[in-house]
Amino acid sequence: MFDIGFWEVAVIGVLALVILGPERLPRAIRVLGFWVGRARSTYQSLQREMDREFQIQEMRKAGRRFDEELNRTFPSTLQLRTSEETQADNEQEAAPSKDALEHEQDKDERKDA
Repeated sequence: MFDIGFWEVAVIGVLALVILGPERLPRAIRVLGFWVGRARSTYQSLQREMDREFQIQEMRKAGRRFDEELNRTFPSTLQLRTSEETQADNEQEAAPSKDALEHEQDKDERKDA
């Protein structure tokens, strides 16, 4: 990631020892390590999320291409299927449900009794 050699790290270590002193240096290194680790995990999480989003977009594009190819190959079949589904939906909406029929029958039986 960074192009830092041994001597650069050694100079930074000596400067940190001189500036912070031997008492505070171990704690400073722990805190620095904590934040570096947290930054790395955040970066990796962001990278995974971006990869996931990219894959989702690619899948959506592939689905659209598949739909377009299907429409070009079988246009009448798709229209027929769509009209059949619409007709079936309309019939379901128009027909009363079993619960409604049973409720009506119960009402009729109560009136007769």
